[in-house]
Amino acid sequence: MKKCYLSENISIYRKERSMTQSDLAQQLGVSHQAVSLWERGETLPDIALLPQLAEGLKTSVEPCSRSPPSSKGPP
Repeated sequence: MKKCYLSENISIYRKERSMTQSDLAQQLGVSHQAVSLWERGETLPDIALLPQLAEGLKTSVEPCSRSPPSSKGPP
């Protein structure tokens, strides 16, 4: 089973852009609690939000789901 890196990458990309969870939430029209849940991996954003999420993080959808640059990936 492949690991989902979306939660980790949301946090990484958001912090690289000096954004708060509230900043990102406001851009997406969701609560900051929703962003927090995504980053902790407790829930995932609706698939319909992925293009808007990637745009807000100034990336594309594909890098959001790949292993983060600082991770070596699964053994």
